[in-house]
Amino acid sequence: MSQVRVAVIAVGNNGGAYAKIYAEHDLADLVVLCDTQRDRAEKMAEELGVKVCAQDYREVVGRPDIDAVSIHAPDRLHAPMAIAALEAGKHVYIEKPMGTTIPDCHRVIELVDETGLKAMVGQVLRFNPLYSGIKEMVEAGELGDIFYAEGDYIYGGSASQSSLLRIVGTSECAFVCSGTHPFDLLRWYLGEPAEVQAYGNRGLAYPDIPKDDLVCAIYKFRSGCVVKVAAVWGASVHTAGHEFRYNLCLYGTKATILRDKIAYRGKPLVDLPFKGIEGHPYDPEADAFLRAIVNDEEPPVTARDGGNTAIGILAAVEALERGAPVKVPVC
Repeated sequence: MSQVRVAVIAVGNNGGAYAKIYAEHDLADLVVLCDTQRDRAEKMAEELGVKVCAQDYREVVGRPDIDAVSIHAPDRLHAPMAIAALEAGKHVYIEKPMGTTIPDCHRVIELVDETGLKAMVGQVLRFNPLYSGIKEMVEAGELGDIFYAEGDYIYGGSASQSSLLRIVGTSECAFVCSGTHPFDLLRWYLGEPAEVQAYGNRGLAYPDIPKDDLVCAIYKFRSGCVVKVAAVWGASVHTAGHEFRYNLCLYGTKATILRDKIAYRGKPLVDLPFKGIEGHPYDPEADAFLRAIVNDEEPPVTARDGGNTAIGILAAVEALERGAPVKVPVC
């Protein structure tokens, strides 16, 4: 296969960015744009020279002229759409979180195992040079044994409730939508979680959002590392700069990383040798997905990998609802 025939589902926000990338990529043939707002799909189709538009994703996944489906719909639809596409024999790119129920995550993983199709999950921070550089340092043992870590997603400033829901595209709780970002980085660095407890509150900043707009979870990882992850909507300060928004900190026996700085034992904090970038680097994600299909290789964030991130997040929500620690049923 020299080109992948792609359909993009949901062309607002991220989906529109991906449609433009596919339209310009040598390995992609953008065939279909699908959106519940058909006029939005038609407008983008005219801009990009795409001939086919659809309003219902179920009309798209069964098309014989499609090899892959790129899913950018609201969170609760990610797994159902991916399941439908995989059952129809299509490769899938799935925005994070891969699913919003643990059974759905397990089903996506099962289908990928059964079919051998490619499924890539959009954990975009792994493509940011700051976080990929930290990954290399962790793997090289520069931090020693990591015994405590934390990561957050802090969102606020002047954001209104309506603008927040438009940005996140979902009414799921803050942890499912936003906590996925820092938790995925910590899984990437530290391995799998074993158990989680969580606390939260709702309705303080955004009273009409039906679930918690603050969740803080404490994980015990299999390695023994204790990990704190928080997702906050409605902070009274605008978190300018990704290093503050994600607040990634890793405490090791040899060195500690605090956001974009490092201190080796007994030494002062200094800048890390690589810098992060603002925004989300979608281009390398889309390129990696297409190359995985064309070259018949594993994508950098597989269904099992991205699924286990979603499962870890959903286990924290279950712990929050139960008011007690729960085991994390990763695959």
